[in-house]
Amino acid sequence: MDIVLAKLKWNICLLYLDDICIFSSTTDEHFQRLEAVLACLSKAGLTLKPNKCKFFQNELNFLGHLVNEKGIYPNIEKIKTIKN
Repeated sequence: MDIVLAKLKWNICLLYLDDICIFSSTTDEHFQRLEAVLACLSKAGLTLKPNKCKFFQNELNFLGHLVNEKGIYPNIEKIKTIKN
């Protein structure tokens, strides 16, 4: 993934192994960025499993953190486990 999406990483998406997080400010920008990522994956002969994909999320759990437009926060479930 690092090689396939090297030109897009940190500019329009974040990666971890087979997880791809595309970020944007507007719907139009998100469509453009999604198209760029999908084009790179297609060119490399890679496919996605639709049941594992989530599109246009305002908030998501990524690598144990909650990510939204306000920032990045620890996942509450992970903190609860540590507290208990």
